[in-house]
Amino acid sequence: MKSFFTLIFTWITFSFVISQSAITLNSSNVPIPDGPYTFSEITTNNPPSPTIGNNQLWNYATYNSLDTFDSFFFKEEDPFYTSEGIDVYQPGFKLLNQNLGYNLYLEIDFNENGVEDKGIYIDQQTYTLQQLTGNAADNITFPVQGYILNNPRKIMEFPMTNGTSWESTSNYSTNFTIKVAAFGLNNVPARHAYSTVRKDTIIGWGKMSVYTPNGPSISYDVLMNRSVQYSVDSFYLNGAPAPAALLNAFSVTQGQISGLTHAYNFYRAGTYNYLTRFFYGTDATFTNLNAAFVTLEDLTPATSSTQEFINESYATVIFPNPSNGQEINLFLIGKDMDQVNYQITDLAGRMIQSKDNYKLDNNTMTLNLGNNISTGMYMLLVKDSKNKVIATEKITIQR
Repeated sequence: MKSFFTLIFTWITFSFVISQSAITLNSSNVPIPDGPYTFSEITTNNPPSPTIGNNQLWNYATYNSLDTFDSFFFKEEDPFYTSEGIDVYQPGFKLLNQNLGYNLYLEIDFNENGVEDKGIYIDQQTYTLQQLTGNAADNITFPVQGYILNNPRKIMEFPMTNGTSWESTSNYSTNFTIKVAAFGLNNVPARHAYSTVRKDTIIGWGKMSVYTPNGPSISYDVLMNRSVQYSVDSFYLNGAPAPAALLNAFSVTQGQISGLTHAYNFYRAGTYNYLTRFFYGTDATFTNLNAAFVTLEDLTPATSSTQEFINESYATVIFPNPSNGQEINLFLIGKDMDQVNYQITDLAGRMIQSKDNYKLDNNTMTLNLGNNISTGMYMLLVKDSKNKVIATEKITIQR
């Protein structure tokens, strides 16, 4: 029996028979970040898009990658920003066109009402324009500058729970000088002005497990956030709208839409960073996944400690999941039973398979679905002889 437990605990997660409701995130359980934080891009593993809904079970524990990147946060100590309540700053990058942009720092405030991008700082930087004009002497220079936004960009709104939504429109302005001999411009003052619109809604909640180097993580309570953001750009030269010929040379237009992004972010308590992010780029239908990311920080493997079963004396374990349909096992821990009734339905509630008085073998039920079920997600409902629900499991079939 010991070896059997050891085998199970190395590659499956617990599913607890307890009632669940959407978590609420606020200033008490979303701490100020003090990164760096590491993330993994799992796009090449073809992760499925998450299902929208309440009380979902999202299992991404089998998706991992060596392709990682870091997200940095630094404590803000400049009185110009701290006097506005700003806590940290984060490096960012703003594109002017596909090949040219500039570095900036987002000044982020954490307060009882939420998380806001409240200010901008831009350091001295110069970039050659040779790739656009062919002249190595042409360049664009950004001087040191910084300011506080009149209308902050709202990243989170507290309290945040199922159904919470928020929106913001923020105005930005970046000064620079431009040198282009072909247009007779010699360090002429210019400005990039843009308005950024962000819209967020919490559209689902449930539990999510992700990959860790030591096996699947525990199932975290998460909120599913749908986020849409875009900017509207304008360009000025010597205080007037930039001429069309210059805009064409830079492959930009007045009033262009830039930075259009659609994403699902999954947030949990105890950290500001998302647990997972599914990025759809310009696709407003959220169907064509461009990239997917998973945090690698502050994860607890399901096998790292003894589990406590809150308000219940037993738990269930399902494995393998995903399955090829030839075998799915459900193991009861802490509860002895001889037989159960079960049903398998699709997510629309249509019956796929059922059986009453199914006999267990050492508290384990083993189902062979054969060819009766196709690739997709299904629900397994298990009840005891008194019709009490023992387990409700989401199972994934991959043929």
